[in-house]
Amino acid sequence: MKKFLLTAVFVLSLAFSVSAEEAISLDIDGKAISCDTPPQIIDGRTMVPVRAIFEGVGASVDWNSEDKTITGKLGPVNVIMTIDSDTALVNGSPVQMDCAPVIIDGRTLAPARYVAESFGCKVNWDGEKRAVSISTPLADKNITAEKPMAEKVTEKSTEATTAAETTTHPMYAYKTYYKPGTYEVGKDMPAGEYVVFANPDAIGYLYKYAKDGTITARSGKRYLYSNYFSYNDVITLSDKNYLDLSNAYAVPSEDVEALDLSKNGTFRAGKDISTGHMTFIRSAQTPIAFVDAGYISDSEAQRTISYLVKDNGDSVVANIRGGMLVRTFGCDIYNANLALVKSYEPVSTNIKNTDASLKFSDISPSFKNEVDSYLATLVNDMKLGSLNSEKYSTSYQKKINAGWTSKAANSAEKKYAVLANSFYTQLRDCAQNTKENLASSPAVRIRGKNISSAQFKNLLNAQKDYFVSAEKYFVNGSSFKDLEISVSRMEQYRHDVPRFTGDPAREEDL
Repeated sequence: MKKFLLTAVFVLSLAFSVSAEEAISLDIDGKAISCDTPPQIIDGRTMVPVRAIFEGVGASVDWNSEDKTITGKLGPVNVIMTIDSDTALVNGSPVQMDCAPVIIDGRTLAPARYVAESFGCKVNWDGEKRAVSISTPLADKNITAEKPMAEKVTEKSTEATTAAETTTHPMYAYKTYYKPGTYEVGKDMPAGEYVVFANPDAIGYLYKYAKDGTITARSGKRYLYSNYFSYNDVITLSDKNYLDLSNAYAVPSEDVEALDLSKNGTFRAGKDISTGHMTFIRSAQTPIAFVDAGYISDSEAQRTISYLVKDNGDSVVANIRGGMLVRTFGCDIYNANLALVKSYEPVSTNIKNTDASLKFSDISPSFKNEVDSYLATLVNDMKLGSLNSEKYSTSYQKKINAGWTSKAANSAEKKYAVLANSFYTQLRDCAQNTKENLASSPAVRIRGKNISSAQFKNLLNAQKDYFVSAEKYFVNGSSFKDLEISVSRMEQYRHDVPRFTGDPAREEDL
């Protein structure tokens, strides 16, 4: 089975002025795909069988007749489409489509480009031949064995270019870089340490795996490491490893002179951050911060791992030695002389409004108030004993979002609903992954450390304070950019701060 890029790009459409009566062919990487229900053009859009494409690129497929949803999953990407709904969910985040999937002759059809690009494929329409051709990123690499390694990381690298990837994209500052895609280490890229950056204004994702047998949708991969990140990660690759990059690009570590310590990311001791006793203090701009410092080979118990909150210790001192990696969120950093090295900068000006043509003033006060009031309730009700309630379930969120979407009277209100639903998704995900029952234990074990139940409650309260702050920014926003900043802050917290999952501390450790 071919390996290929997984991206969260899910929404574009094919629109052609052609007759619906003529047959339309479909192929993936040049192989003809036979479908019970053939592709066809409906209301100017080329619709293709969802299952045929999902399975054709190696994704597992599940149909829920009760909810009328079809779910495709490949690696870390989970895509959910609902019949007659123009909102899809990609890894839990809502994506607005310009048309909805439909059922014809018992098969679900959706716009070709929506379905294919959800898994990083490219779509080509040949109007003369009336053919839809889908190519996976690996098939589109155009790299020959004769080409030297340095050439394999230029414009002909495996890729699924996003809107952010223009000539001003930060990766173009480097001589060697690897775009989103799948690579075999030792063949497509050399072994070694890499700095992996998230694409601008997006959450990046990487995972490396070993190949055990033939790759299929459900087997053949032994996962070695995976991580979402808002700025960067650092990873070491060995020959015969495989690397998947989604919404991210990799640069050889030796080519990256320094990283921005004001971001939430992973940093190299002795290069990005000084060695010696460094002090990490929770920034006044966030109710919660996080530090994880140690060698790759260290267990969690051996590393310096701290959640920094007001009532649980605002700072931590770590002895940083060469070769360590230091991961931070929301920290002001001081050196051994307690001189400020870098102040934390929360998400703000780097967010770009994706719908500048929409007028925020077109959102009616009644519609905005209904959405805002519900978000406030979701945040305010987040407390011990309520995190597993129905309103933090996926099915209930879908019900609420469907109500918002049906009441949206114009494009601005639809956009507002999409962003509010994305905020809801981040909140729901954090609630669902919190083991609130641990608060009744004498002590709690989180990431290799024992803390008291009182400290655990303080962590939950700090998390809630973070959500309240983001929610206030959302409802008080006066532009779509303000809303996007709020959602991005939630996404950063969700992906950069490890969840409060764990177990009651072992008695022998108390």
